[in-house]
Amino acid sequence: MAGSRLETVGSIFSRPRLRYGKAKASIQDIWYHEDRIRAKFYSAYGSGQRAFDLFNPNFKSTCQRFVEKYTELQKLGETDEEKLFVETGKALLAEGIILRRIGEARTQQEGHISRKSEHLSGRPQTTLEEDEPQKEAPQDQHLGAPADQSKGLSPP
Repeated sequence: MAGSRLETVGSIFSRPRLRYGKAKASIQDIWYHEDRIRAKFYSAYGSGQRAFDLFNPNFKSTCQRFVEKYTELQKLGETDEEKLFVETGKALLAEGIILRRIGEARTQQEGHISRKSEHLSGRPQTTLEEDEPQKEAPQDQHLGAPADQSKGLSPP
């Protein structure tokens, strides 16, 4: 048996009335000037490592401090947005607030992961060997003159 209509469609109380259509509410987006600064801040620096302290009513997030310093420097007469963005970061650094760009954090994490894998591989590498790509230098060393090797000089 296919089942009753009540199980598939629902009762008359639970069915939506389709004759009224969908409710249309026109809500306009509210954009402030600070929203552009915040969007640029979060795209460059991310949400940060520090959590919001919601128990402290006087707490200001790093983004809020950035926006306040940005508007303060903007009132002093700076007009170029890129230069103003960089100067705001420098001003916050002078105040003791350290900002890390998103790309820098990713490269540090990747470096940390690669060092873990090197540790597990068995052969440790120096920092110079990590930075330089693998060369064909070991083959060139065997081709060098035996007199250079006997003196203890390494080939260039």
